[in-house]
Amino acid sequence: MKKYSFIIVFVLVLLVSGCGNNKLICRHSKTDSFYGDNAVSYKLVFDKNNVLKKFTLNSEAVYNKDYIKIAGIDINAEYESAKEICEMYKNSSNAKCNVNLYNDKKIVIEISFDIDKMSDEEISSFGLSDYKGMTYKDAKENYSKNGFTCK
Repeated sequence: MKKYSFIIVFVLVLLVSGCGNNKLICRHSKTDSFYGDNAVSYKLVFDKNNVLKKFTLNSEAVYNKDYIKIAGIDINAEYESAKEICEMYKNSSNAKCNVNLYNDKKIVIEISFDIDKMSDEEISSFGLSDYKGMTYKDAKENYSKNGFTCK
């Protein structure tokens, strides 16, 4: 019975850990009582050789309602502008982009890239050349050096 319990636990550990995929999440946020809050995070997934396979960029902007009124910001225009960013990725099967507006004050843009499936031309056209061949160690060092907290 113990033998089967060990096998079940081993299989569960493999499933939860992603079978050797290393993951890194790096986040940078800024809080301002007048303007609002901004946060950028990168979720990076590496292969068994610690080379970047894919990553997701998530950018959140939470506008202070008073700032919106004082500065005359049209949050719907900001949202439409953010949606235009996604247009450049719509024809790629290796890049996905979503934009959402929450409570008329929070805009979230999420862009996912499957680097290891992209052609060199696609990587170049999206400005992702620095990500090709990026290692776990390089990513952690670069993001940490630029003020991100990585785990």
